Formats: sequence, structure tokens, C-alpha cells
Amino acid sequence: MKTLRFIFILGLFAFLATNFPLGRVGVFARFPIILLMLAACVIMISRIRTAGISPVLLTLYLFLTYSFITTFWTENVLLSLAKWLLYVLVTLVFLVAGATVGQNTKPGQNPFESLKWPFLTMVVSCVISLIAGSGWVEGNFRGMSGNSNALGASLMLTTPWLIYELKRTWLNRRVRRVLIALSFLTAGIMLATHSRAALCGFVMLPLFAGQQLKVGRKVTVVYTLVMMLIITFALRPGTFDSLYHSYVVKRADSITSSRGTQMEESWDAAKQGGVLGEGFGVSVGLSRYWDYSTFSRLSREKGNSFLAIVEETGVIGLALYVAVLGALFGTIRRFSKKADPDRKFICNIAMGFFVAALIHGQFEAWFLSFGPDVSVYWGILGLALGAITRRTEDDRKTRVETASRARVFAPAPVAGSR
Repeated sequence: MKTLRFIFILGLFAFLATNFPLGRVGVFARFPIILLMLAACVIMISRIRTAGISPVLLTLYLFLTYSFITTFWTENVLLSLAKWLLYVLVTLVFLVAGATVGQNTKPGQNPFESLKWPFLTMVVSCVISLIAGSGWVEGNFRGMSGNSNALGASLMLTTPWLIYELKRTWLNRRVRRVLIALSFLTAGIMLATHSRAALCGFVMLPLFAGQQLKVGRKVTVVYTLVMMLIITFALRPGTFDSLYHSYVVKRADSITSSRGTQMEESWDAAKQGGVLGEGFGVSVGLSRYWDYSTFSRLSREKGNSFLAIVEETGVIGLALYVAVLGALFGTIRRFSKKADPDRKFICNIAMGFFVAALIHGQFEAWFLSFGPDVSVYWGILGLALGAITRRTEDDRKTRVETASRARVFAPAPVAGSR
């Protein structure tokens, strides 16, 4: 299990490589590591428990099957097949490997521990860039990553480790202070990226994770935030105009300035995809010119994951993908009912992560890609689902053992009593 966990962490590093000084080394290492992860899952097949996540696997199987069928009528069969194979490999391997690692986390252990090292590496690399005064492009901070949106997304997607670690070590004052400082540092880096989609998702994670706070603490948090807004408006009313200009319209004329053209093109392509779709992985009108080299040279930035799904797999594909999302939501929701506080907290983090990724995917089309976002997405959902099923099994086992001991030590009935 330690070997699979180590390979899983290497896989996260490889797919997030462009966000810190691994660069091309990580990019070229992606698929050898994926194959290692696949081999480890095959070797450990007897220890992989999928009963708790079977609805997710079933709906995902149906979606992947239909996606494969769309390659029969695509404008470039080889391109669609290549992208489909890579997508299936990345999605299933990260989901199953993450679930297996999550199922082997012990009570009290952070189920998102595998995210610790990529997350900290990105934060440290950002601090180095900030100290050096580098990593700024047109007022947006990108650190050592490819661009600011990629950095914001990667930090947002890996914060479940930090959230759970804060709760787990809250009573340790020294560690708590360090983690709170790390949280503020992460929030500062996220704000510096000016990545609107990532920031919207970033807000969802603590919002869902904080559902278990007592009513008094919730009121205190809301009161503090409201007072901060009132004081800011009273002393610096221009702050809100500055925030609107910097983050909402992103220093442009309107909110759609940087995405309007992409959305229009994706909407037209989605209408062309219709019911059946134009084929998995294609960019309508461009993919026919693929020359068996890079995938990105003749692809269009689609800007919205749902529109991309309709373009490639049609309305049928969108319905099947929504079924996958419904299975994920339903599974997490089912496990959160009548759960112990720790399992419920993991469910809340998983739900917040799910909603954050869903929001982010409306502004970045990565649902059907096989890049950093989709690998981390399925890997973290796997970790959460695995940890939830493990804690459910432990809870059921504890109840059975308690009931057995109660029967053994129960007083024997008195003769003649009724």
C-alpha cells in the first residue's frame, strides 16, 4: 500500500508539473507513472473495494462507452481514439488508485495526505517567486506555473488537505498557528492570480467544510465578515470599485471580455454537436487537420465544460455525464447521513470540492481533458470516497463488536421468569 501511495503522489506531481520547477520532466513522466499506478492497482486488485462507489463506476462506464461510440463518426478517428484512450486511462486509474489509498487511511489520519507535498511545493515555489519579484504577467501572478489560471486551479483543487489538517490538529496551538498562517498565505496567492473561476471554487471549500460549526461560531463568523464589510465601506468605499475592476471584470470593459468569444464559439459548436455529438476530443472544423503530433496545436479553447461535452458527445453524452455527477453527489450524500463527525466532515469537504470543481468547470473546459485538472479531480474524489467507505466499514464493525459483547455479558434469564 505504501508503494501505491508513493506512486499516486508521483502521479499528482507529474500532472501538476507545469506549476512548479519540474516543468517538462513531469510532463514526460506522466504516462510512465500512470502505467506504474495501473500495474499497482492490478497487483492489489483483491484489496480494492468498490461496493461503496459502484454507482459512480457504473455511470462512468456508461458515459465512457458512449464516448467511445462517438469516435465512429468523428472528423478524425485516430485523434478521437487517442484522446479517448488517454482520458479513460487517466480517469479510471486516478479514481481507483485514489479510492484504494483512501480506503487504507486509519482513523485520525488525514485522508488527503497525498495532496500535502504537491500543495506545499506549489506554495513554496510561489513564495520564492514573490520574494524574487518574478512570476507577474499583466498584473496577474502565475509564480512558476504556465499561467495564473492554472496556478489558481491547482491550488484550489489541492486545498482539501489543508482544510482537514486544520480540523485534525486544531487543539495543537503551535501547529494551528502555522496552518492558519499557511491558509492566509494561500488565500493571498489565490487573490494575486486574479483567477475568477478558481477563486469562486476556493470559497466553496471552507463554506461546505464549515457546516459542522456550532451555531454560535457560525454567527460569530458571519458577524465578523459583515462588520469588516461595513467598516471597509465606511473608511475606504473605493475598495469595492477596485475589487470589481480587478476581479469581476478583470481590468477589462465587461465581465465577458476575456471569455465572450470562446463562449460564442463553443455555443455554436455545441449546436453543431446536436444530439449525438461530433466525436470525442474534437474541435469542430480543426481536428481534421491533426498531423499526429501535439494535441493542443489544432484545438480550440472551449471555455465551458458542458458546452464542450455537447460539442463532442452531444445531448446524449451530456445526459450521461450528468448521471455521473448525480451518482457522485448521491453517493457522498448517502454516506453523510447518520455519520460520525469525522466521516461527516470528510463528506462535507468532498461535497465542497465537488461543487467547487463544478463551478470552475463552467469557465474552464477540462471535464473531458486528460490534463492536471481532471487527474487531480478524480484522484481527490477517489481519496474522499475511499476514506468515507473505510470509516463506514469501521463504524459498522465497531457496532457489531459492541452488540456481540453486550450479548455475551448480558445477564442470564432467571428460571421461571417470563
